[in-house]
Amino acid sequence: LSLSDWTIEINVRGHRNSSQVYHVHKSILAVGPKRSNYFATTFLKAQLHQPHLEQPRQQTMQQQQQQQMQPQDDIIGGIEPCDFVQESFSIAPGRITDQQEAVSVAPGRLVDHTDHNQNKSKIELEELAAQAFPVLLDYMYNSTNQLNITTDNATGLHYLSGHLEMKTLRRKVKEFWTGDLTMENLVTYYAHARVFKDVKIVTFAEDYCAQHIFQIPEETVVDILTNVDAHFFLKVVTKCGELHTAKTAAASATSVPDADDDQGPLRLSLLIAVYGNIHKNELTPVMFQKLTNERHLPLLEVKAAKVLLELEDDICGTAAVMTPLKTRAIAIISKSWEESCFEDPMMAEDGDDSEPELALPRLEGNALFEFVGSVLKEAKSTTTSLSQELDLMHKWKEECETSSNLDDFVQKELRETKQKLESVKVATAQVVAQIKKDVEQKMEILKKEKQEMAKHHQEELAKVRNDCAKQILDAKEDQAKDTVELRNQSVSYKTSTLKLSAELSEVRRQLAISKDKLKLQRVAEEGSNSVLKPVWSNTSDDPTVSEEEKKTSDE
Repeated sequence: LSLSDWTIEINVRGHRNSSQVYHVHKSILAVGPKRSNYFATTFLKAQLHQPHLEQPRQQTMQQQQQQQMQPQDDIIGGIEPCDFVQESFSIAPGRITDQQEAVSVAPGRLVDHTDHNQNKSKIELEELAAQAFPVLLDYMYNSTNQLNITTDNATGLHYLSGHLEMKTLRRKVKEFWTGDLTMENLVTYYAHARVFKDVKIVTFAEDYCAQHIFQIPEETVVDILTNVDAHFFLKVVTKCGELHTAKTAAASATSVPDADDDQGPLRLSLLIAVYGNIHKNELTPVMFQKLTNERHLPLLEVKAAKVLLELEDDICGTAAVMTPLKTRAIAIISKSWEESCFEDPMMAEDGDDSEPELALPRLEGNALFEFVGSVLKEAKSTTTSLSQELDLMHKWKEECETSSNLDDFVQKELRETKQKLESVKVATAQVVAQIKKDVEQKMEILKKEKQEMAKHHQEELAKVRNDCAKQILDAKEDQAKDTVELRNQSVSYKTSTLKLSAELSEVRRQLAISKDKLKLQRVAEEGSNSVLKPVWSNTSDDPTVSEEEKKTSDE
């Protein structure tokens, strides 16, 4: 005889005919340190909906007030819901599992169809929460506070403890999953947290993954990268960059150099390349650019640089554009051109000593010219260095010729050095030949374009010259006409001037003759005495001359 006074029917959301019935006791679910305020409120509402009960309504309200006056240690959360249901349930969209696609109702508050007349609660839950519900009941009925919590039901119990308003259970569950979450079970916690949109577990998983992503086997890393969505991985990458920046700043402050200072970004670039290959068809151009941002990815590993170049062209469609990622990747690849441009012959399956095969990165346009220039510069530097090493070996051989025991050793070392130099020269020649071929093709295209531009320039220049020559001829003709007109005017002016000069000379001559006549007339009239008289320059001033003579003289 169970003497149960309440029934709980759990239905799995999205699955028909999958209900489970539990016969429970109100005194267990609504009283004590492990009580559920959710069920306490439900039972109180059921009691208020039954008017045939002998207990007066006033007494019920008094009990409720006494209950609210209890110490805070006994009241777990009050009637208000836990902080869990007040949190934001916004998780960035990503890859949705088959289990999530079957969910038609977004996880939020419990879907409760309580029948107060029959003392029955019909609750609709996610499958993971429904599986964890019996564990929750066992915990409430167990007098030893034993909780059978595992990795598989921890997220479901975290969800139930929040919605059923059980703070004590919620604290115990949180203490468990914060200590139980590892890189091996991170995918499980992540998948379950996405079902319930549990932001706390997802955020904790992001921080934990960022701290331990480089400390686990490769198989575990691939499993994580395969199952997490792009937003989760972007946050992990960003936090890895922040951790590396903080570590570098701490090392700089203590003046203690870190030998692995550059290993973090290099390993992170490999992770991004692997993730991009796995989710190439799902990544958007914006998300890819965020993942490869220089702020949290300042350095690139050589293999990762080649993969990221191809991924950027495939995802973002920037084959003909020189992007910041291309600039950084080309700089890294060109420094290690022997490793990045040639396949290692030792990795061949047959194990023979065949020549390394040329494996250039997929580049076009300006990116190809930038890569060619960088590789040639690095190859020239490498060849010069090897030549210097060979010269040093020759000098060392000369110094050791007196010792017969070291002669064979020196000869062997010289042969090995020569072989290395020859292999480098062959590899360099292949790269130079390939580059030369590509450059010649580009030069042919540029040459044709240059010829067309030169032809067009010559035509334009000839047209301008003809226009200029025509304008110059017209200007010369106008200048010649103006010159002739000026000359004619000058001749006419000179002629007029000469004519006026002749007339003026004639007037002066006539005036002189008149004066001479007057003098002769005066002498003839006055005789010799006129010689003693003054000679007046003007007849009008002579007092001896009559008015008529003055008038005649003036005329």
